[in-house]
Amino acid sequence: MYSPKLTVQENNRIIVCYEKMFIRQVNSAYESKEMDEVTYWKFMSERCEAETTEGIYDYFQQLFIKLMTYHQERLQAQIIKGAEYIESIGTKHPHYRAALRKYETLCQQLQESKERER
Repeated sequence: MYSPKLTVQENNRIIVCYEKMFIRQVNSAYESKEMDEVTYWKFMSERCEAETTEGIYDYFQQLFIKLMTYHQERLQAQIIKGAEYIESIGTKHPHYRAALRKYETLCQQLQESKERER
């Protein structure tokens, strides 16, 4: 693929633009309690050291994949925990229907995430 050689300033603008998007997503996940503090600081400490436009794009593609994978793994863990809970309480428990709805919602979120990945 042909890509024109960009100046250092143009590459820096690309980095700043991607960093803003990434930081916004990480902050949103942390503020909504979808991310723990250790993971938050790990992601916030990431810095792009690439010097070429292609290297910058590759770096941020991998970084966004890491973030997506983190969210998918977190959803999978919640789904497993939910399935175990549903199985342990049985169908007669007063919270069964609510737990099942939450479980189904988590499964749907994971499926949608995997579909967006394609």
